[in-house]
Amino acid sequence: MGSTRPATRTLIAATVAVAALTIGTVITTRATSTSEPTSAFVPIVPCRLADTRPGDNQVGTNTTFGPAQTATFPTTGDNGRCNDIPTTATAVSLNITALGATANSFLTIWPNGTQPVAASLNPAPGQPPTPNAVTVALSPNGTFNIYNNAGNVNLVIDVNGYYLPTTTTPGPQGPPGPQGPTGANGQDGTPGQDGTPGQDGADGDELFERTIVVNSNGSPTENGDALLAAVAASADATSTDPRTVLLEPGTYALGSDELLLPDDVSVRGSGRTNTTITSSGLNTLHPGARSTIADVHVDNTATSGGAVRSIRVVDAPDVELSSIRVTASWVNAEGIMVQNSSDSIRIVDAVIEVPDAGLRIASPGAIIRDSEVVSTGNVAVQLDSGSGGTVVTHSHLANSGADDHGVVGFTGTGSIDIRHSTITSTNGATLDPASDGAGRTFRMYHSHVDVELSFPTLSNASAHCAILTSPAGAHNVCV
Repeated sequence: MGSTRPATRTLIAATVAVAALTIGTVITTRATSTSEPTSAFVPIVPCRLADTRPGDNQVGTNTTFGPAQTATFPTTGDNGRCNDIPTTATAVSLNITALGATANSFLTIWPNGTQPVAASLNPAPGQPPTPNAVTVALSPNGTFNIYNNAGNVNLVIDVNGYYLPTTTTPGPQGPPGPQGPTGANGQDGTPGQDGTPGQDGADGDELFERTIVVNSNGSPTENGDALLAAVAASADATSTDPRTVLLEPGTYALGSDELLLPDDVSVRGSGRTNTTITSSGLNTLHPGARSTIADVHVDNTATSGGAVRSIRVVDAPDVELSSIRVTASWVNAEGIMVQNSSDSIRIVDAVIEVPDAGLRIASPGAIIRDSEVVSTGNVAVQLDSGSGGTVVTHSHLANSGADDHGVVGFTGTGSIDIRHSTITSTNGATLDPASDGAGRTFRMYHSHVDVELSFPTLSNASAHCAILTSPAGAHNVCV
């Protein structure tokens, strides 16, 4: 049960009308006159007021929202898992998370009376769960309303604190005191003799001694040549003396060259929407051992060839790909190929959109977190021979092509765990129909699948507490 024991109070003015809605924190308050007292914020240990998801998750009496539906949420007193919120509370501070939206929609949150024309959240299909901070005034009977415009959506509502009226009001500002007289300037003194120069200090470390900054003042081709030169100048890096190549915003075109990173050399851009590395070679980028690739867009522009990939990792341990975007043009182009014989790879906050397999794993393990992997003509994740425990968590895997490859495929022994993620497919298959065979394990935990689970003859295949959406309707699978 949530606790509502008051903590330190901070005074805030309670004279705000219905506020404009902004991304991040949304403030909705009851209109008051300027003569009413201020309110004090009382933080509490967060408690769950409501969870509309059916089954064991449900908290409170409200259920899944339908289109054009308004629901009222009692707040003061004991509701859901929140206890003893005072009946004198004027507003509450909330975290609201939208889950499983079936259509692009918006949510409006207000205390009572006429519904304002405003959007507090904008849920969309396939959107990962994202909490949004909302402060809403309460109606005189301690409730607030939520309106859903389109489709179905579930909400998880947590209370972080509440506001209480206070009788403390500031007094009027006193008049300013009289200004004192300005003193007269004194006469300049006689300059003293120069002192004896001191000894030279020891040499300091050079600025960016282990970082090379590459600017993008030239053409894309000139920028690409500068990037290749910076990587070549970092060839003496070691595990105890690593190097970083830092790219300013711009496009770095390598032509048909491939960016081969030495071990212990990392490349960081200025954001994956601002910094792009392109190549028409078979592979755009090869990380070395202990390399980090971050904040860049890696694109392969080849229009023909066999094994075309944007990023290829071969026997390079301890590689991390973070906050990157990966794209390719050729119909047979893959996003990221991992061929590590003894170590795994970490892929965090990546957006991968390619025609062929988004990720091809032939490694003892791979961790994919907070990412989106979309294939327009093949599986999102392909597990080759030698692949170990691949874990996908808090991510979205999709096959948007018209063929029947599914979303996950096996070409050899291996295993994959999908946790707290979503799977979508335009062809109605979860697994590639060619994924038959022993020694292959597919497990799914607390995830959402918009197609029927179709398991070929795998040695192990299971879904634990997955939310399945099929032509027969949405249902849970917990085994």
